[in-house]
Amino acid sequence: MKYLFIFIIALVIILIIISLIYKGLKSNFINPKFFNELKNNSHLDSRYGKYNKNLNQSDLISTLEFFTEYCKKKNIKPIIMHGSLIGLYFNNYILPWDDDIDIILVGDSINNLKNYENLHYLIEVNPYSKNRSKKDINNIIDARVINKNSGVFIDITFFYEYYSNGMRMLTAKDTHIYNYNDIYPLKQSNFCDCDVYIPSNVKKCLIQEYGKNVLLPSYKNWKFINGKWIKNL
Repeated sequence: MKYLFIFIIALVIILIIISLIYKGLKSNFINPKFFNELKNNSHLDSRYGKYNKNLNQSDLISTLEFFTEYCKKKNIKPIIMHGSLIGLYFNNYILPWDDDIDIILVGDSINNLKNYENLHYLIEVNPYSKNRSKKDINNIIDARVINKNSGVFIDITFFYEYYSNGMRMLTAKDTHIYNYNDIYPLKQSNFCDCDVYIPSNVKKCLIQEYGKNVLLPSYKNWKFINGKWIKNL
């Protein structure tokens, strides 16, 4: 009886150790990549993109038009961010050398975004978006709006609140971090003739991400003159 009791105790300890090891492995597991792009063009969807197709900004803008109209119906506030926010800062338009449009969602907008598809467009929410671990490097894009006619897409990232040293912050799986008060309260704006939202402190967000030179009216061989970006020949 004594040995049976010792055996049971040992077995329980072994099972606990195995369980802890399994949980540790599971927490470090990297999910497979949900969104996939063409091998020769990372800005075209693997299902709808064509290898010989050049990226057309008009396709991006039409995709934005569709999405912003969808957002109005679903009480979603699409926030222009990153490189697109640079374009908005200068003339409310996509930068002439840019090949994507960057959107983030916060708060209730995240929960209001659902999978949707019609004849020309597809909205997909990454099923791994609920895993907020930044170790899940294959899935830093939380949702995507895809133009089925051309394969171009708009990436969407979700920003969630957290506190750091008593400060209210917002962060995404792509490691971007912003002070809550630099994003909120959101402001209504216009980008490529579409109704969008922007952070409360656009300049601070841009400088934080790109440095002070981001506000200069020049980039490589481009100059911003009379409200337009002009390329030097």
